[in-house]
Amino acid sequence: MVKSALTKIIIFLILSLIALGCLNYYLYKVRLVENVKYTDVTSNITNNEITKTQAESLSFDELIRKNENPNFKESILINSSTESSQVKNLLQPIYKIDNNSIVKSTDIVTSAIPLFYTDSNSPNLEDQKIIDLIVTAVQQDNLYEIDIDVTITNKVENIESIIKGVITLLSPIDLKINLGLPLKWSDNFDYGYLDSVSRFYKSNASIEVLNNLCNLIRVHGYGYTTINSANTGPITNPEITTDSIKYYIYKGVNSTKIDLVINNTGYMWGNRSYADNYLYNYVLDNQQVVIVNNKDLNNYLSQPGFSILKNFDNGENLGVLENNGNIKYIIYPRLTQLSTLVDMAKSYGSNGFIYKNF
Repeated sequence: MVKSALTKIIIFLILSLIALGCLNYYLYKVRLVENVKYTDVTSNITNNEITKTQAESLSFDELIRKNENPNFKESILINSSTESSQVKNLLQPIYKIDNNSIVKSTDIVTSAIPLFYTDSNSPNLEDQKIIDLIVTAVQQDNLYEIDIDVTITNKVENIESIIKGVITLLSPIDLKINLGLPLKWSDNFDYGYLDSVSRFYKSNASIEVLNNLCNLIRVHGYGYTTINSANTGPITNPEITTDSIKYYIYKGVNSTKIDLVINNTGYMWGNRSYADNYLYNYVLDNQQVVIVNNKDLNNYLSQPGFSILKNFDNGENLGVLENNGNIKYIIYPRLTQLSTLVDMAKSYGSNGFIYKNF
C-alpha cells in the first residue's frame, strides 16, 4: 500500500513538472510576442527628434478646428480725437498708470472704449494698487466697458487676481472687461528670456478663468522681437502667432472672444547686428528701439538715404537709412504679413482684429 502511494506521488510530481514546463513555454511565447508587438508600435508612433513644444503644437492642430466667424470685424485703436471717425469699435488709451497713480487723457473720444495702460518698461506694478486705481476710475467716470492693456498684464504679478478684484469691488455693477494678453504658444517652453519685459509667463493665472471673467481677449500678435531687443530682428513670427491663437483656444478661450492685435509699426535701431533667431537676440533691461508709427515710417521709406536690405519670409522688410554718416536699421511689416495675419485670425473663428498703429 505504501508502494502504491509513493507511485501516485511520483506520477503527480511528474505531471506537475510537465504542466509547469508547458506553462513556462506558453508564458515565454506570449511575452515574446508582446515584446515584439510593443517595440514595433513604439517605433512607429514615437519621434524622439521633435521637442515637447513641437509635439504640443501638433496636438493643437488635431484639436483646434478652423471655423470662420461670420461677424468677424476690425476694431480701431486711436490716440486722439483727431483720428476718430463715425465707425464703431473704437479703442483709446485714456488711463495711463504711472508710478501707481493714474494720468487721464484730456483728449477723449466719448464713443471709444477706454484703455488702461502703462509704459512697456515701467517698473512692476502692485496688484492691489492696480485694482484700487481701476475701480476708482470706473466709479468716478461711470464706465460700463474697459480695456486692460497687455502692458499692465505684463507688469502685475497675477492678472487673474486683478480681474477678480475689480469685479468683486464693483459688484453688483456689471462691467465689461477686455483684456490684453501677450503671445504664448506652449506650456513646455522656457520663457525666461522675457523675464525683464513680462511677469505673465511665471504667473499661475488660469486662461479658462480669464475667459469666463472677461468680455474679450486681445491677443497681441507681436513681440518675437521686443522693444528691449539688443539686435535688429523680426517683430512678428506668423507661425508663433498662429500657435498662440490655437494655444489660447485650447486652454479655454472662446474663439469668438479673441481679437488679434496686429503690429503695423516699424522698429528702428541704431547700427546693430541682425539676429533672426530670438536665442541670439538677447533682451536688455532698457528700451533699445524707437517705435515708428505709420506716418513717420512712410516718411523714412521715402527718403533718398533709405534702401531695403532684405525681404523676410515672415512678411517683414529690413531696411537701412543712412544720413550724414548715421545709420539706422528699420524692421517693418509688409502688406502681405498684415493680410496673412488677418486671414489667419478669421479662419480660427476670432471676433476680429486690431492694428497697432503707434
